[in-house]
Amino acid sequence: MSEQLLTLRRLYRLLTLGVENPAAPLPFLKREAHFTQADFWLGFLTAAIPEPAVKPWFYNGAKRPRALSNLMNRTVPRSLPLKLQCLLEEQLSPEKLLYITLWTASVLNRSIHADVLHGAIACLEDQLHAAGDDLEFDALYPFFVSLRPGAAEKDELPVMGHYLQAVFRFAMLGLHAAYGDQMLSSPVLTVLRSCNFSDPRILWQAARDTAPSLPERDYPAFIRTMGVERDGVDSGEAAAQQQLIASEMLSVRDALAQAASRLPHGSGNAGWYVVANWMDNCVNLNDRPQSTYDGAEELGTIPNGRLIYVLSAPGYRGLHSSSGIWGKVFFRDQMGYVPMNLLVRVDTDMDNI
Repeated sequence: MSEQLLTLRRLYRLLTLGVENPAAPLPFLKREAHFTQADFWLGFLTAAIPEPAVKPWFYNGAKRPRALSNLMNRTVPRSLPLKLQCLLEEQLSPEKLLYITLWTASVLNRSIHADVLHGAIACLEDQLHAAGDDLEFDALYPFFVSLRPGAAEKDELPVMGHYLQAVFRFAMLGLHAAYGDQMLSSPVLTVLRSCNFSDPRILWQAARDTAPSLPERDYPAFIRTMGVERDGVDSGEAAAQQQLIASEMLSVRDALAQAASRLPHGSGNAGWYVVANWMDNCVNLNDRPQSTYDGAEELGTIPNGRLIYVLSAPGYRGLHSSSGIWGKVFFRDQMGYVPMNLLVRVDTDMDNI
């Protein structure tokens, strides 16, 4: 029976196998990412280190380097190549760890709740500890347990902050898996284990401060805009918000040129809705009533907090209670469909605008 070790391969399998459900496994990794194991870990490391310095250990022309299997599986002692280890020791820092965490968050399936990802990581850690084969991991097991969310922290963090805490835990496991049997002797890993990002509140604030400066080509909008995400709205902004809502309602009404298109409030759940996706800060506008996973084409996105008029949404049951329900909308001169599970109904009489 093979030893149960903390390896890059084991962590990658955690992401690709994901959550079991009656239909099919729901992976933690985005389906559209199309990562191979080597692709994922190359992207993981190059979030912190320039790609030309790292890539030779993952790809060598059309061939895979001989040492790659050792790196993924820890099949030999000192499975991390010495030159790559020296590079990591020189380049890694708490700031680079933050970049790795944000990159990893950008390629995961955010439709899976943070609690599920936290639970899957904890289950893997407990299995490795119970097996007792990985002496280096066993020595650090109390540290990894200390990163698990407490009730107080969960209450204090927004949804995305709680999710980022789970991704940080995965990132730390990934770096330790890369070092293999050298994880205890690495000076830079010692620094990372003692950095204050282990406090999810500090991690969340650092992520919000860093996100707006991330390059657009490497990080999606939901990562780059988390720095302007709000957990609440103070009362002083109420008047300005009401004015904005009135303006938005006018512009949407004018866009729907034909009165016949503006169905009476309540017919087929037609009416005014606000985009309320606080994890991604937007919803997709698709060309048909299905997800891009199922073949729809994304026409664009509608930003969080935007007031829109939905022409019809049969079956709408409320925010976070309308999975699989799509609403027909006219937005920026395009007719398309939006996921109603991420929209909240607004009671207002548009004909009295």
